[in-house]
Amino acid sequence: MNSTLFQILAVLSEEATDVTTAMDRLRAILGPKHVPSLPAFYRHLRRSEEEGWVVIQGEVETPGGLGRPRKIFGLTPAGREALATEANSLEPFVVLAQGRN
Repeated sequence: MNSTLFQILAVLSEEATDVTTAMDRLRAILGPKHVPSLPAFYRHLRRSEEEGWVVIQGEVETPGGLGRPRKIFGLTPAGREALATEANSLEPFVVLAQGRN
């Protein structure tokens, strides 16, 4: 799992949401220059769906009723497990990077 996919899954682990809201959350955490492009974000979502990590949980109307309804994406139990496994594998490196031996 690459870092972008990890970040997307982490945001979705907090709450199932639409792509716009998920990208806004990533911007708030990472800053605008480090958020994936919209096509890249959707590629990661498609891969996550294929892996069984993410599912569409429903739809909400767009603000003002303009455009197609927004799909709400959420993690599956397998997605939560994959995210936890990746987080656990990264933890020793976080400790090293923070100088906590």
